[in-house]
Amino acid sequence: MQLSAPRVAWPTPIIVMLGAVLSACLTPLSAQDFQKDIVPFLHKHCYDCHDAEQEKGHLNLEAFKDDTRFFRDQRVWREVINQVTSGEMPPAKKKVRPTAAEIEGLQTAIHKLLANAIAKAKPDPGEITMRRLNRLEFNNTIRDLCFVEGNFSADFPADDTGYGFDNIGDVLTFSPVHLERFLAVGEQIAALGVFALLTAVRQRRLDDEAAGRATAAELGCGYIQQDGTDWARWQEVIAEVEAAHGRLDVLVNNAGIMDNFMPLDKVTDSLWEKIMAVNVNGPFYTCRLAIVQMLKQGKGSIINIASVGGVAGARAGLAYTTSKHALVGMSKNIGFMYAQKGIRCNAIAPGGVTTHIMDDAEPDQEGAALCSSGAGSMPRMGESNEIAKVALFLASDDASFVNGETLVADGGWLAY
Repeated sequence: MQLSAPRVAWPTPIIVMLGAVLSACLTPLSAQDFQKDIVPFLHKHCYDCHDAEQEKGHLNLEAFKDDTRFFRDQRVWREVINQVTSGEMPPAKKKVRPTAAEIEGLQTAIHKLLANAIAKAKPDPGEITMRRLNRLEFNNTIRDLCFVEGNFSADFPADDTGYGFDNIGDVLTFSPVHLERFLAVGEQIAALGVFALLTAVRQRRLDDEAAGRATAAELGCGYIQQDGTDWARWQEVIAEVEAAHGRLDVLVNNAGIMDNFMPLDKVTDSLWEKIMAVNVNGPFYTCRLAIVQMLKQGKGSIINIASVGGVAGARAGLAYTTSKHALVGMSKNIGFMYAQKGIRCNAIAPGGVTTHIMDDAEPDQEGAALCSSGAGSMPRMGESNEIAKVALFLASDDASFVNGETLVADGGWLAY
């Protein structure tokens, strides 16, 4: 487990040292090398979608003829690396995929060009302010990352304030006393056995299918593993359920993924399509299939797991927020359209809940900082069984008069 130390801006001497290391390790790439080491990869895997004619995602990679243009648009190439190494690009539907060697070669070449850009620019970082978490933020970080409640910052020096706020970078200075206290808390957390806890959580995720089958056996029900975006497979799954049980009483759409807190200007086409496929298209497919069987029965309950991001505007990035607003709207429409036919549809909007949704995430720093600016007002994190109990209520006849609603379950977070 890695404890979250306060995020700080690096002092100028360290930045200079890092620049020196980069220069020593990476030989700058010339315009000739750009044509030799990068352009062939683009020809083979990228130009068919991102050339002067196509410009999918408003990106024309043919415009980059040499390293001069590269230096002006470095962010584009950092995003290229992210998309290629994550496997999002080229799209999965393409028959020819880049090999591991090709990806490594592209990554090395781009990194060399970036090192050359740094060497040419000779940036002056200016005055650097050390930034740390205030005491409340520190406690919340320990709670969210380590699942441990406690006032771990009780012995920290008092936080200074500026303009009446104690979360402004200029007043959150980093002292030797803070470092000493941070290390002491790290030892305290380790002593609580959090390493073993997080290892167990990770292992449970790896064993999700086995755990799902075991849980189903314990409950005396069936288990089917399914890709939520596969429409054809959903038809088979619903048919299997109907064949086995003769009816479909309750549908809960629980699958969802996050968007790394990306603001609009950083949302790629592939990220947008990925979020919408899971968070909107998946529930749409299952609702459309389930409603046919429920109409035959004259009764049914559909429950869509949305989010506080579906009723607020800044709990996540653009794609996730849009998808959850869409799911809330979908639930309201279904609830109204089929109310007189015995079918109810509601949404649940959980706040912060301890799940695996942020595992392996790489949040955009700027977007995450903005979205988490109000996290300090969150009373506590919820547990998945608390949301399950809300779903159980909505599925039951006790909620027979609840329809087209979005039930917020966030411990009072939105009440602030």
